[in-house]
Amino acid sequence: MNIKRAVSMFDIHHPLVDWPTFGAGLDYITRERVDIFVLGGDNIDCGPISRHTKGKPLLRPRGQMKKDLDTFEKRILTPIEKKLPKDAIKVWLTGNHEDWAEQLIEEQPELEGLLDFPAYLRLIERGWLVKPQGGHFQYGHLKWLHGDVLGGNGIAACKRALDTYVESIVFGHFHTAASATKILPHSAKYKWQAWTSPCVGRLDHAYLKKAPTGWLNGIAITEFFDRGFFNHYPVTMFKGRFAYGGKLYGRI
Repeated sequence: MNIKRAVSMFDIHHPLVDWPTFGAGLDYITRERVDIFVLGGDNIDCGPISRHTKGKPLLRPRGQMKKDLDTFEKRILTPIEKKLPKDAIKVWLTGNHEDWAEQLIEEQPELEGLLDFPAYLRLIERGWLVKPQGGHFQYGHLKWLHGDVLGGNGIAACKRALDTYVESIVFGHFHTAASATKILPHSAKYKWQAWTSPCVGRLDHAYLKKAPTGWLNGIAITEFFDRGFFNHYPVTMFKGRFAYGGKLYGRI
């Protein structure tokens, strides 16, 4: 049977990346064939154009947004593309952080056309499927979305995803690992699960002010088999290492 493998990286928040986590994910796609790769939203942090940094020039260095995009292309996008098979499906989900560009354009419409990140990174020309904020990608019986449309916290969001979509869902946004299950009592045929995934971004963002969180680093691996059915594996990491299928990945 032909197994198709998908890897998801959510919430990279470049340049606020946990590089050991990203490195372990890159190690996995280097050593294993990956047929579907999903950048799950909040791929770029967009701090320099955030409403949260408005009026705080120390958090908005001159030219920083261009620098962030250029280094994302060099350190994240190109290394991923080099490791994936030429025929791999590549998906870009837009998160709420990338949507800050649209919010800025609403305030300053004269900037329209200058803050189109997929256009700047030439994603479509490079073969990426680009999904807008709130959009999703589906393969087999599984949907991917960023997750900001769900609200709440990780566990509540999983339950809300099942009630809203009545499908199996994987999403990010909450930077943690949680899941929920929905089964119809009158039919054993229909079963769905929802998962929120760990993040690839750092866990020590300054705005947290060292407050405790349930955030985790990691990626997600999904394996599809007959007729679009699948098994989904959220992978958490510790110091940039994880074990999967009897192999160790990441920093040795």
